[in-house]
Amino acid sequence: MLPSTAAPRPRVAVILRAGEDRELIDANVAFHLRAGADGIVLWAPEDGSRTTIDEIAVDARVRRAPRGANEPELASWAVEELGADWLIRTGSNELWWPRGGSIPNVLGAVPPGVNAAQAITRTLLVSDAGISFAEACTLRLSPRSAAIDQRWRPSRRFAVRSHARDLDPQDLDPLWGYYPFELLVLATGDEAGGGNGAELAHDLHVFVSDTRVRDVLRALRTGTGDGSAFAREGPALALPRLTPAEEAVFALEAAVVDDAELARAREQLDALSSRLAELETSRVLRAEARLRKAVRRRRHQGRERNLGSP
Repeated sequence: MLPSTAAPRPRVAVILRAGEDRELIDANVAFHLRAGADGIVLWAPEDGSRTTIDEIAVDARVRRAPRGANEPELASWAVEELGADWLIRTGSNELWWPRGGSIPNVLGAVPPGVNAAQAITRTLLVSDAGISFAEACTLRLSPRSAAIDQRWRPSRRFAVRSHARDLDPQDLDPLWGYYPFELLVLATGDEAGGGNGAELAHDLHVFVSDTRVRDVLRALRTGTGDGSAFAREGPALALPRLTPAEEAVFALEAAVVDDAELARAREQLDALSSRLAELETSRVLRAEARLRKAVRRRRHQGRERNLGSP
């Protein structure tokens, strides 16, 4: 029998920029650990949210970043402390939802020569109905609506290999066309355009039903009431796969991003072509000027010789 050529399971660290909502941070940490992340690094600027993460329980897999460390330093620290092969930078209102198995599963499928994996952002509305955000995440903004602000339309984000952590996002080399993640962004009603989500849900051109976050956070919750926590320990999450209809919607939203990237690439190509044309024109003009100068010099030398003839 031939030996197995399966790649070893990659180690994944999540660098989590924490906000001020402790319940949201707890839910985020539990979700990513149960979805397969090997470690979480909690960090925040030196302001009020730093106080919040000082209250979060830490253990072998959940660490607080060193005080005063900036994001580039955090990446190096996470690689050294957690032995990470892949790094995911995210905020406490963002869940990296693997589109197949677990976070290590989808990253393990990325070929060795590729230094980034893509995520398509999809925004879920957290209604202001006075209930826990974990119960309110049931509506997703549709990019097909002109009423949705541009900042909430789908965009591309990257998980990166540890060796590529210092690269500019423009220099990353993802596997184009492979989207192993949906980046589910939890936005309040005000952030997403104002108003109570329940009052606007009837307009399906704006919202579509998406209960995945609510359902998975229900499974992670360890108690009842406002003081409930979310379980970090336990079996791996059994994340539901998209139905064929949902896959079609995802493909449409990914196409929105691809079209935007194509338009941007065309703009960059046009700018480059214009610059090259300018350079070529300037070279031609300089060569023409040198040629004219040489012709004038030759004519002047010829006249001098003629005047000097006996």
